[in-house]
Amino acid sequence: MRKLLIGLAVLVAVIVAAAFVGPFFVPADSIKADIAREVAKATGRNLAIDGALKFRILPAPGFSAKGVRLSNAAAGSAPDMLSLKAAAVEVALFPLITGNIQVSRIVLSNPDILLETYSDGTNNWTFAPAANADSGAAGGGNAAATDDVGGSSAPAVRLDNLVVEDGTLVFRTPDSSERVEDINIAFGAGSLKGPFRADGMVSARGISIGVDMAVGELLDDRATPVNLKLSAGGAEVGYSGVLAGAPGAARLSGQVEVRAEDLSALIAAVSDGPAPASLKGKPLEMNGTLAASQEAISIDDLTLRLGEDSATGAVDVTLGDVPAAALVLNLTQLDLDRLLATAPASGGRSSEGGSARGNDSAPKTASGPASGASGLALPTGFSATLETKIDAVVYREGVIRQVLLNAQLNDGSVTISQAAAQFPGGANASVVGFVSTGESAPKFQGQAELSADDFRAFLQWTGVDVASVPQDRLRKMVGSVSIDATPENVTLTDIDVRVDVSRLRGGVAIAVRERLGLGIGLSLDKVNVDAYLPVPAAQAPSAAAATPRSNANPAAGANAAGAKDADSGSTGLAALNTFDAIFQLKVGEVVLRDQRLSGINMDATLQGGSLELRDMSVESLAGANASVTGRVDGLASAPKADVKINLDARDGDRLLALAGIVAPAKLGATKLNGTLQGDMQNLVVDVTLDAMGANMRTAGTLGILAVPPRYDVQLDIKHPDAAKFAARMRGGDGAGGPKLGALAASASARGDLAASDIDVKVGIGPGEIIARGRLTNLVSGSPQGNLAINASHPDMVAFARLLAPDYRPAKSDLGSFALKTDLALTANAMTLANLEGNAGPVGFKGNANVGTDGPRPNVVATLETGEIVVDWFLPAQKGSARAASNGRSGGAPASGASAT
Repeated sequence: MRKLLIGLAVLVAVIVAAAFVGPFFVPADSIKADIAREVAKATGRNLAIDGALKFRILPAPGFSAKGVRLSNAAAGSAPDMLSLKAAAVEVALFPLITGNIQVSRIVLSNPDILLETYSDGTNNWTFAPAANADSGAAGGGNAAATDDVGGSSAPAVRLDNLVVEDGTLVFRTPDSSERVEDINIAFGAGSLKGPFRADGMVSARGISIGVDMAVGELLDDRATPVNLKLSAGGAEVGYSGVLAGAPGAARLSGQVEVRAEDLSALIAAVSDGPAPASLKGKPLEMNGTLAASQEAISIDDLTLRLGEDSATGAVDVTLGDVPAAALVLNLTQLDLDRLLATAPASGGRSSEGGSARGNDSAPKTASGPASGASGLALPTGFSATLETKIDAVVYREGVIRQVLLNAQLNDGSVTISQAAAQFPGGANASVVGFVSTGESAPKFQGQAELSADDFRAFLQWTGVDVASVPQDRLRKMVGSVSIDATPENVTLTDIDVRVDVSRLRGGVAIAVRERLGLGIGLSLDKVNVDAYLPVPAAQAPSAAAATPRSNANPAAGANAAGAKDADSGSTGLAALNTFDAIFQLKVGEVVLRDQRLSGINMDATLQGGSLELRDMSVESLAGANASVTGRVDGLASAPKADVKINLDARDGDRLLALAGIVAPAKLGATKLNGTLQGDMQNLVVDVTLDAMGANMRTAGTLGILAVPPRYDVQLDIKHPDAAKFAARMRGGDGAGGPKLGALAASASARGDLAASDIDVKVGIGPGEIIARGRLTNLVSGSPQGNLAINASHPDMVAFARLLAPDYRPAKSDLGSFALKTDLALTANAMTLANLEGNAGPVGFKGNANVGTDGPRPNVVATLETGEIVVDWFLPAQKGSARAASNGRSGGAPASGASAT
């Protein structure tokens, strides 16, 4: 017995020694070749072990290998499908002795896995075992062997721990590539049928994702519990349910949950840009009942909560050759005011304008890459529907009701079958259309409609101030438009908008470039502007009347005012250099200041800071027709005009009423023709006006934007009857007046508002008035300076009746009139020096001074005259027996007579 025990001990020692020492004598290269051969038979791929291959039997069987590579498919983009820096496997000894396989540990170091699909539909993870050369000779032996294996019970396999360290997985298709890095996961399996577990971290698209999974044992006759949790960006996605029918008809059913403490942080983590500030700090919760199979996935009883707002709905996804999805989302209320309350105000960004060109149909911009091109592409091979309803949206302290959106995605395009909402003011808006993606940018084609029973309330809700518009206006509005839009061009056609009784129709084309381009063709049938103007309130005293006038430096005030006006004008015109446009505007009828304007037309092009007016006209402008043609260049800096103006009015006074001007004289039939050429520093003016029966022409140059404004102009006035013209200037019609002969007046002014040289000559029949000199402080209302005046007329009575038409002196033939003096104007007085002349038979000379600083003029004169027969100058008395020839008939003054 003792010998037997010793023998057994020696045998065990030999076996143990062989277990420890034996692996050192196994030829590694031979084993590598055998392994590679078996792998090739099973997969049809080549396995290479570039590094050391080690075995051990005790204390636990296992092996390790370094530099392991498995070749890729023939069509693969890389030579290897799998590469491992190192792999180690350890199996428990005693379960192995009993016929069970318990893998204690598998460690895969730095695995690099490439999964690919190819354009022909194949992939690199479907293996094709190598053909068995002996299969034909063996006849049905292989089949029998297979049957035996299939009929025999496989040994129990248990995987305690599979560890992946720093792994990388790349999934590549012909059109895309996804990469998962930093894979550090531990797997475990109680048997080949479970239970299974996995725990670890991976990184995808720069986002670290935590994985925690537990799956129960897979049995044919009962459901298997499944628990899964994914965490990323401060959010968690969890599933808790059961798996049934695996593997042939696997079905999942259970609860899915999504939690995020801060939705903005989650969006920032999964997107390239920052999340909206309004979502900062808003927690997200989502729950639903999940049912999934190989044919479909659905989430019912879906509840979604974002901060204080919640929604319900459902999701259905049908899998197949063309996957389809349907989402239904319903919200009771969405408070945008509360969501946007935390959003910081963002300043607008300015963009530099470039050059653009337009044609007769629509504006075009400079050639070059499209700045607004988008790479957005809607998915193809997939269909989806979205149905959303929000009962109430709180925005701008108003409520938007019944917000509806129904849209369908199919074959790379979206059909918006319904997008509608009810806005404050009884307004209803709807949009239907079609969104498609071309080669570079999305495109929308559709129609939009808006109607409002109380358009005034709708405008007030949007922030438009309509308080000054009378209450009976802006009541009813109905509008529709067809839209064709891309990121580069927006075309609005079939515009049809009615507001109250006015109707606007036409189209607008917008080219969205670095320099905006517009093509506008609109027509308005009629509008009563008076009805929309505020009711005039009682006029308060003007600031000018309440403020004492100062003569300290009126020219300085003019300079400042001129500079301010020039700056504001240039700033306003500079805005016209920020875009290009083609205008074709028509208005049928306008009522303004109780006057009717009809046939208004504007045909113009604005391009590169230049405005071309091809036709700017009015067929009936308060009974007149008017037109302006020409062009204005340099709108951004120094505007330069070349414009023709034409006006023909049967009643020019109606035009003045239209402009709000109360004229001292009645214009009557009026014609105006003229040209404006040059810039605002040197504008050449040549304008002829026929009004009040006179022909008036103004020609010269104006420096409107000069500081102070300057001028060099001449005014010529001609009228066949000076008396009638004077009567018209006084507000009469000139009928039945005296006969004075024709009027021929010429006046020139050169200088600026600080100082001007004046030269005036007025011919009244055979008489004339001449004034020459220099005046200053014209803008103050109290001009100063010196004028040399010379007036004469052969008939004093006729000349006097120019100012007093009813003057009938007792002596009808008083003779001639002559006046010559040097007039000096100061702030508070007028001085007439070197005064001489005659009034009929009375000669005079001397000086006079008129004080203007009191409540009424104060006249002090020193004159030397001849004999004055007062009765001759007094109005004739009816029935008087006095003869006009009584008294002296000579006109020579008596020397030495004087009056003070």
